[in-house]
Amino acid sequence: MDQFSGSRSVPSDDVPKYLAAVLRSYKALAEADERLATTIERVGLSTFSEHVEKYLATPYADLAATAKEARETAECSESLGPLGGQGMQGEQALSADGEDAAAEE
Repeated sequence: MDQFSGSRSVPSDDVPKYLAAVLRSYKALAEADERLATTIERVGLSTFSEHVEKYLATPYADLAATAKEARETAECSESLGPLGGQGMQGEQALSADGEDAAAEE
């Protein structure tokens, strides 16, 4: 028996629509600083799924634009440094044990 009884597969073309619906449902139902899994556990999977279904027809271009803007802002942020695994630039490096690498020298 499938452990995810009642689940269904989503066609690849619909994945962005479902992701947007999940994000909107999470935003609507989550308490401050609550993780997605905690929200689903608190409200119940059926309630969360009902919210997802409700948001499926909502256009998601605004979420895509917001994500693109956030990505561009993060790429320019000095506090984060460049994205894409470039490492820390201008920041204090830590050794493997979490100690200040410069202090060890």
